[in-house]
Order: sequence, then C-alpha cells, then structure tokens
Amino acid sequence: MIVFDDLLPSASFYLDANIITVRANNYHTFRETQFEKYTLFKQNYININVPKELEKFKNEFKQKELVFIERKKSPLNDSLSYLLETFTHKVQKEKWMIYY
Repeated sequence: MIVFDDLLPSASFYLDANIITVRANNYHTFRETQFEKYTLFKQNYININVPKELEKFKNEFKQKELVFIERKKSPLNDSLSYLLETFTHKVQKEKWMIYY
C-alpha cells in the first residue's frame, strides 16, 4: 500500500500491511533522517523530490495487488498521473481517493 503525500500512521497496525509513505510537498511527510543509525526506514519511505527515489516510486507500480491512496486536495501531480492507469478500480471515501 502506498500513501501519497500524507500520513496514515495507524494503517499498518489495523491492516497488518506494509505501508509506504511518499513525500512530495506536504510538510507532515517530511522525515528528518540525518541522525538515524539504521536505514530500515527507506523500505517504507520515498521522497519523490530525489531523482533516485522517484524511480523507486515508479517501480512500485509494477507490483500486483498494489493499493494507492491519495488525498483529493493533494493528488499525484500531472507528470506522474499516467501511473494511475495501472489500476482498474477507483473509490472515493470522504477526503481520500483509493486506487486498486
């Protein structure tokens, strides 16, 4: 599951699933990492403002059974919206768009 440019901290707990947080512009998704000893967080955090991380983000869409969640007010930017074509279902729940 990918959560785009927002935080759903309890989703991992309730869904018992691996959640990847993607940072684009939202300050709340910024993660200060300079003092972290371990790099385990990199498995679950992608900053698409970094070119190498952007490629990692694009590669995530090659997974089968991927779920992508974004807030309606801060959707995936136009240059990356083609990635949403990989989904066959789209559901709107309150302030969220869910693709699967």
